Amino acid sequence: MELEFESIIYQDAMTDSAVDLIQRFLDRPLTSEEEARAKSMSIDRNQATRPPARTEEEKKNDPLQQEIVVEGYSLDYQNADEIVAPILRNLSRLSQQWSSPKYLAPYTSLIGPSMIGKTRLLMELSKHVCVIYICLRPTTSTGYPPRSSLADLILKDKIDFIELSTAIFDAVTAFFTKQDKTINAQDRLKEWNDYCKPPAEQFAKDVHSKMVGPKIRSLTRPVQALLKATQFVAKSGLKVLLAIDEARELLVQKPSSEVSPFRHWRRALATVPSKCGFFAIMTDTTSQVSNFSPSLKNDPSARPTVGENKLFAPIYNIATIDVLCNNRSPATWENLLAKERLFSYGCPFFGTYIQCARKTHDVERIVEELITTAEAKLLCRSSIELGANELTEGRIFALLGSTIQPQLYPASKLNSELVSSHVAHCLYIDQVRERIVADYPSQFAFSAAANGFLASDEARWVTCIEQLAVVLRQGLISSGNAGELASRIILLLAMQQTMRKVVLPPEDNTESIDYIYSVPLVDFLTTLTGLEADKINLGAISKENRYTLLTEGHIFWNHFINITFTPGPDDFMQFLYRGLAVQCKPNQVGFDQLFSIYLKRESNPELNKDDITFCGVQVKNAKSNVNLKKEGPKWTDKSGKININALNPYLVILIDCHGTIQENKIPTSDESHRRGTLLLFGLSQISCLTTAITEALETLLAIDPDIASFSNDPEIEKYVKSVLPCAYPTRISDQKILQKRTFDSTRSQASNAKGKGVQQNLDDKSDVMLGSESSGDHGQNETAKTKTQDNIKTSKRTGNKSKKQRGRLFPQKK
Repeated sequence: MELEFESIIYQDAMTDSAVDLIQRFLDRPLTSEEEARAKSMSIDRNQATRPPARTEEEKKNDPLQQEIVVEGYSLDYQNADEIVAPILRNLSRLSQQWSSPKYLAPYTSLIGPSMIGKTRLLMELSKHVCVIYICLRPTTSTGYPPRSSLADLILKDKIDFIELSTAIFDAVTAFFTKQDKTINAQDRLKEWNDYCKPPAEQFAKDVHSKMVGPKIRSLTRPVQALLKATQFVAKSGLKVLLAIDEARELLVQKPSSEVSPFRHWRRALATVPSKCGFFAIMTDTTSQVSNFSPSLKNDPSARPTVGENKLFAPIYNIATIDVLCNNRSPATWENLLAKERLFSYGCPFFGTYIQCARKTHDVERIVEELITTAEAKLLCRSSIELGANELTEGRIFALLGSTIQPQLYPASKLNSELVSSHVAHCLYIDQVRERIVADYPSQFAFSAAANGFLASDEARWVTCIEQLAVVLRQGLISSGNAGELASRIILLLAMQQTMRKVVLPPEDNTESIDYIYSVPLVDFLTTLTGLEADKINLGAISKENRYTLLTEGHIFWNHFINITFTPGPDDFMQFLYRGLAVQCKPNQVGFDQLFSIYLKRESNPELNKDDITFCGVQVKNAKSNVNLKKEGPKWTDKSGKININALNPYLVILIDCHGTIQENKIPTSDESHRRGTLLLFGLSQISCLTTAITEALETLLAIDPDIASFSNDPEIEKYVKSVLPCAYPTRISDQKILQKRTFDSTRSQASNAKGKGVQQNLDDKSDVMLGSESSGDHGQNETAKTKTQDNIKTSKRTGNKSKKQRGRLFPQKK
């Protein structure tokens, strides 16, 4: 219970009292023991919400070189017109909308995952307006920028935030008043930024000296003086932005108050004059949306007046993904696999780090460090390794999001956690902040890290699949996606094992690898089927095209993304460049998943669109056998409207999760000679699956997301069915329906029969049919009910591995 209490408190640090919060969560009064524990935890929240102190050994072994990170902050900002300008316009508009009591205070929050560039964005904004930047980073943190000296005063117990804000604003006013007014606005702002740059010891001293002024109860006078001193910034709109970085420290309650410093400061900011050109912004990586921008009904400071005391919408459109990618396509296969190029995709941190570090460090060493960092960010952990039993829901979906990308759009609470702690990207927040949508974009660094972590221990994969089944069962993912999720896992497992087989010699299968390799298509198929190349049945494809596929075909991907369109040859080249496979749009004709196959021809070493082809995967999760005559003709390049080079062969894989083995007798067509078809009937035909993973996948595939089955308590199931009359079949209703159908049928036959004896015989037959069929139907219902109520067994696994073994793939099933 203590760990559960800590989790509750951590997730909403703004709550007045830990006792109240836990009591609301449990929906019952606390016992005396629970209340005492909650009170003690309230006092210790300062430690609970901060990361553990790093030892000198950990600081020494920090894989990221501090000087490289600092250098990265000084590089030119990319795509400022598309990133900085819209956010600056938005902040300016918000500053002009501020008025009390319509809004609670003139502030918003900046939402985004770690490494997306929140701090760098604030630095870029400081070139356009006066940004009072204060970093509240914990004293134990080695991150950059460092902690501002002013943080000690801000986080001091019993601080008066109107007095503190007045001192800060007066110090800023004094700085600009003393400035040479003849220099241009850009240079004046640069002087200020140098003065305010953390640790900014002189700025802190100046603020301390201003704390001795007369007591005031409003920020009107100091803000007006500040805006007058900064009127050179802009004629209208935003002039001054108070930016608090690492703002989670404000959520930690002090012993003298049950109200957090953040709420005290928010009340002080509420006294700022309306529409004056001042605004504040709070940013933090590990804080959830609800911490700084809660929904109205969850805001402890909200008043009941309808339409008043609103909060400004959080800002999350930090569009820095792929800003370091140039428009040049890799010219050769060697360029395609260049790690520096691959790590430029995604958030700018990885590409910037390599760009700075390669001057003095080996690229291979740099990439190894970045994968270690990416894994730590994904899992939000400080320890070197995590066992399968330490994988929380957030960690599991961070791993899955970076590899197979399940879409959890309805799961707002989980999405908020994934953004705040597991580097997911926020895609949407509704106006009342009750719905949050997040996802994992294609980022090769995170995908490589997730693959290495999962592949090193079978128990980790099993735990992830089991949790995926739990979420599927709760309806947070459509049950119709179970087969597609299972097939993505199967294909990724085959890809992981093939990479190891290609990279490592057979006698050294314990070595760690990074999952950044291309593999021959034929090796992938032998891993998937367990068959030698000459034994793999590819249907009616011509010998020449079969030879081309199996000798020239190469594939390169380590993660899936969801797409919303039908791809063509240019798109398959882009998929190849990024090292990804795709989950098709809903109702895509013929295929559920697609990945690029490149035909490496010795006569043409340069990458060419004419040499691109594809593999289309069709997944079936129905209990009945797939109708090859009906479905087979849909599995073509032409039917799918993909339209690759008409001279190139392509591959189709059918994964029929429950089907019995059938002969490969798909009707021939004008494309049969180009199309290779690999039919896999049942999980037993898939060689890359171990027994434990097969069992986990079977559970996933059998999920029926019925609300009555969410709870393991049979009384709850009974209750759900009782409050939803007619929604569930009952034994009596089933029998009555069957009796009526059979009786109507026999009476219809009897009306045409002649003679009383015939009528009597039919009535007797009706009685026999009722008895046998109703009991048989009841038996099937009971079986289905038993399957639905089966609990997903979560095995207790450890799986702590040494760093040397990271990336080692578990042995496959014989």
